[in-house]
Amino acid sequence: MGEEIRSEPSSFIGELNFDWIEETDHAAIMKEEASEDDLADFLGGMRAMLD
Repeated sequence: MGEEIRSEPSSFIGELNFDWIEETDHAAIMKEEASEDDLADFLGGMRAMLD
């Protein structure tokens, strides 16, 4: 939970078409505020698990 763990890339990455790959910055994503829709979806999923 929030801990950064370094891992080796999969050997299958070299077989992918790089036009299909979207690179993201994990640190930037983790610093973003969750949107109202994201929170509603998360809480709705939690409620569904409790029913």
